[in-house]
Formats: sequence, C-alpha cells, structure tokens
Amino acid sequence: YTAEDAASLIRVEYEELPVNVKAEDSINAENNAILYENWKNNVQVDYNFSHGDLQNAFAESDLIIEEEILSHRYGAMPLETRVVRANYDSADESLIVQTSSQVPHQTRLYLAKVFGIKESKIQVIAGDVGGGFGSKLSVDAEFMPVLASVKIGRPVRWFESRSEWIHAGFGARDYKTKSKGAFSRDGKLIALETDIIADMGCDGAERACGLGMPLNGGNFAPGPYKCEIYRTRVRCVVTNKAPYNAYRGFGKDLANMLIERVLDQAADKLEIDPLEIRKINLLTSYPHNIVTGSILENGTQRESLELLEKIMNVKQLRKLQAKNLENGKFTGFSLIPYIEPAGATFPGSAFQNYESVNIRIASDGTVQVMTGIQNIGQGIETAYSQVASDILGCRIEDIKMIWGDTNSTPWGSGTFSSRGSMFAVGAMANASKKILNRINIGAASLLKVKPDDIRIRESIIYNVKNQNKMSLAEFAYAFYVNPGAEIILKDADAPSLEALGTYRHPAVNWSPDSKGAAQFYPAHSNGAEGALVEVNSETGEIEIKKIWMVADHGTVLNPIILKGQITGGIVQQIGGTLYEKLDYDKHGKPLQSNLKEYGFPTIWAAPEIEIHHLETKSPSTEIGAKGGGEDGCIATSTAIMAAVEDALRPLGVKIMSSDLSPKNLIKLITENSKK
Repeated sequence: YTAEDAASLIRVEYEELPVNVKAEDSINAENNAILYENWKNNVQVDYNFSHGDLQNAFAESDLIIEEEILSHRYGAMPLETRVVRANYDSADESLIVQTSSQVPHQTRLYLAKVFGIKESKIQVIAGDVGGGFGSKLSVDAEFMPVLASVKIGRPVRWFESRSEWIHAGFGARDYKTKSKGAFSRDGKLIALETDIIADMGCDGAERACGLGMPLNGGNFAPGPYKCEIYRTRVRCVVTNKAPYNAYRGFGKDLANMLIERVLDQAADKLEIDPLEIRKINLLTSYPHNIVTGSILENGTQRESLELLEKIMNVKQLRKLQAKNLENGKFTGFSLIPYIEPAGATFPGSAFQNYESVNIRIASDGTVQVMTGIQNIGQGIETAYSQVASDILGCRIEDIKMIWGDTNSTPWGSGTFSSRGSMFAVGAMANASKKILNRINIGAASLLKVKPDDIRIRESIIYNVKNQNKMSLAEFAYAFYVNPGAEIILKDADAPSLEALGTYRHPAVNWSPDSKGAAQFYPAHSNGAEGALVEVNSETGEIEIKKIWMVADHGTVLNPIILKGQITGGIVQQIGGTLYEKLDYDKHGKPLQSNLKEYGFPTIWAAPEIEIHHLETKSPSTEIGAKGGGEDGCIATSTAIMAAVEDALRPLGVKIMSSDLSPKNLIKLITENSKK
C-alpha cells in the first residue's frame, strides 16, 4: 500500500502518438503509427500455406460457404496473479528467485541471458502455483525485481493487484477471420480456405508462443475431416493493447470454430442434417496426415460422435425443441467433433521434445520423484505417484514428488500443452524400470533366487516360489549399508538406487517436408461435445442447460483428475463465451478494472456436465496416454455458438461471433429483425 501511495506521487510526461486498437487498421498504419521503429509495418508474422488447386476446386463446387468469424479478446484469469521475490548476493554473485511460473527452468535460462549471471548460480523456485493456463509461460515481470535486487543489494518482492493483471496482463483470442469452404451437392467438403488476423497487442518481443495460437488456428482448421485442398494465411499484428500470450486451447479452439461453423452453414444450405454432414466428412482411417503436416496417429472420432448422439438422445431433443417453441421458448442444441493436438515442441525455443525425471530410493525405502514439470494445480503429485507406485511396486504414500526448484529437479521445458502425461510419465517409466531391474537383481541375491522370481507389491519384495520376503526398506538398508551395493548389485548395470529417465517422443518431426510441413504436436486426443441451450430473445440471456462430452485421451491415468481437467476447461470457455471480455476505447484505454467488470465465471455459471470416455492408446507413449488438459476449451465456444444459432433459427439469426454476452446477442437479433 505504501508503494502504491508513492507511485501515485510520480508524474509522467507523455508524448501522444497515434493509437492502434484494431488489428485490421494497424495492418495499414504508416509512419509514427508503426509501433516499433525498426519494423517496416505492424505485421509481426505473415504466414502462408497452400496445397492443391483451390481455384479449380471452388470453380467446380456446387456450393461455396464464406463466413467472417470473430473471436473477441479475453484471457487467462488465474486466482494467483504474478508475484516475484528476487534476492541477489553480490558477494557470491548468485541469485535466488521465487516466482509464480509454469516454466522454472526456462526462467533461469532467460535470467542468466539477460543479467549475465552464470546459470549455475541462479536458483528459481516456483513451488505451488495458483493457476497458469498458459499465461505464466512468459518471463517478463521477473526482470524488474531482479534488476532492483542487483542494484540495491537487498531482497525485492513484487506482486500485482487484480486490476494490474487485467490492465497489463495478457490477452488472448482476439481474431478476425474468414473461412471459406467448397462443397459438393451431397455435402462433401472439397476445399477449405482460411484467413486469420490476430491482434497481438504490444507484443513485439513474442512472449511464450502467443504467436502459436493463430498459427495453430490456421494449421489445424481442417480438423478431423478429409480435406486435401487447403490454403491458409495468418497475420499476427501488433497494436497498442496489452501483450498477447498463450491461453488454454491455444488456437485449436479457433481451428474448431473455422471448420465447424462452415459445416453448419453448408448443412443448412444443402438441407442436410448437421450431424449427417459431419459423418459424411469425418476421417475413416488412421493414421491420417493432415494436409498441413501433423499425423493423427489413431482415434475414435466417428465413434465419439455416434456415442454422443446416442447419449444426448437427439430425436428426443428435437421434440423438446419443437414443444418449447410452441410455448415461446427458444431451445437449441449442437454436436461438435474436435481434436486436441498435444505435447507441443517447437524448434528455435526452449519448448523441447524431451522431459527428464530423476527417481531415488532412500535407505528407509521411501521414494523421491523429481520432475521438471511444474505443478499448477493439475494434480501431478497424485497421478505421477500412481505411475511410480504401479511400476516400482511401492506404496503410494511412500512417494514424495518434488517439482518447482531448479536446484533439485532435472531440466524440463515446464508445464504446457498436456505434456505431463506423455513426456513426464514416459521419463518416469524409463527411470523406474532401471531401478526396478536393479531391485530384482539385488533382492534375488539376498533371497537366494533368480531375478525372474522376484515380485514387489505394496513395498514388500517376495519370492513367488517360496514366499520368502523382505520389505523395500530392508532391501534399501542392505543396499546402502549392509552388506552394501557392491555385493548385492555386482551383476547390475550400476550400483545405484537412483536413476535419470528421459522420454523423447518419436512422432515429433522438426524437418519440413516438400510442402514445408512438419510435426510439432505428436499426440492427438479427440472427442465430441454437445450443448443444450435456452435463449431469451428479449434479454439476450443464454442459459446453458447441459454440456455433454465424449473424450478419448488414450490411457487415463486418473479418472477423477481428468474429469476435473475437462470440467475446468469447459467452464473456462463458457466464461470466455458468455461473460469475459477485454475491451478498449478508441484511445487504447482498457475498460475493465476488476473481475466484476471483466465477467469472471463462478460455480453458478457451470451447467450440468456429463463426461464419457473412449480409449485409443497412443502407439508412441510409454503407457498409451495422449494428454487431456485442454480439450474442455476446444469445442465449447463452437458448441454454444451452434446451439444458440439452432435455437434462434426461427428468427433467422446467424452466430459468427464468440461474444455471446446479452448485449451482443441482442444486437445480433435486432440487426436480423431489420433485414
């Protein structure tokens, strides 16, 4: 509070410059309206991809659907804002930084680069982090308190208020897009074209793959459908808004919106059931190479949609819709397939194609598991302990998970893109098997049997032939003290109960093919989401009656944790669609200052959510897991948009904006009534 009072006494003289608050205007800005003097214009990236003869495909098609689709600006809103404590020791030239981060090892790397401090003398401690959702992949705020600590030689702490997070924190989404599809008379998608303009805010330095969101939107727009003729253009444009950053869904939500909204319009024009047009175009075989490069290894896309149709009882919902309409109620529903590309790895960045885990068994038989994956509330202390317990045969309560300290954990890229269940679990399995093999050899020596006769369950090592047994604690003491490792592990690969395991995903390919395509996402969960809504046409209020989800994430590590992940993602996206918004006036001033003005969803915003699972194991990961941290955020906005359009079909209202606040919906209804 004292610091805030002091800050209010500071007076700053500003030179007024032109303001860019619309990306499409910023593209054409000239002279002093260009944000960065050494740039030629305000376009940060202009990415183009094309495959196939689009001109001929559109010329010969029976139907062309072209829509402008808008996704408004909002972003992650973790309960813990950014907070940093820096302590520089000038005598030792060492630095300790405590920070709320998803990427502690990356943070250490960048701090070393910026301040010229040896990386080995920097310790970054993240501990428990109160939510991230992509917004804490950045390393930026950390520099200020570190610089201050270096200058004054004392510990410095900085944290931000909620208003500061809303004003200067990270925006996301904010796309103005065009999607154009060519169809045959029987509903087959012949060609697709997308054009994306993304408002990056003042993000000239590119923070933590914010660029990746619109690029993913363009690259994954063909989705789980057969589409070999495709073109996309993605322009990332800087403006005078607050910075842009990663947010859960990471452009895959945009990709879903671009294809699914076009399919619904085609179904309407061709008088084909919306569900049927999707079945016509869904993939029929795997593996499938998306035209832009990624390989969908396997999946249950069609099965997920058909199961969702059965669970929702579509025929009954149509009867309910007709009955409600007779009583003046506008009810609608939708069924939307989706894919969740997961396990992101990017060349030219610290987002690598590997993770490492170190496992150590102590002399009392307890187990330490040290991972570079960061805990941000996703339950790694439970899920990872389960995996280690299953492989090693130890009691789950004997396992201690360690994360978030660069001095004690192996280097890791951090937590993002559902990497934990693939990369960290793969590394953990690798390390566990090394140690398990040594335990089998050592226990066989002590129990006078063959290693193949050794089993471990609930931290008890026993001989399957005569049931002689010993505890894991007794074995560990024998290893460390009496008779010692050199005796009981003389035939093992190493006299150690500690092992570093590493997992590298074999499906990643950073070498572009002849089309310029590569594979940065090695796994692809899939599923289908359904929404049932009721719309008040006079107030613009949307009541989401129910959400259904059929999801396939490969092997499920922990059903309860996965349910929490999916539920959280769905509610986040409901918030982004119905309530949340980051607005600016024409002078670039942010119009929201607190959660009430921003529109943060509470538990009361959550409808009934019903989740079902199918399982297609990944052929590449150690236990068949594909990841499942984002799929609640991928199809939810699209499903709500489609369901609202279905409800308002008698009024002829088309929904092509993700902003479904009452104010915006009433505007759409009013505009349609004037036609």
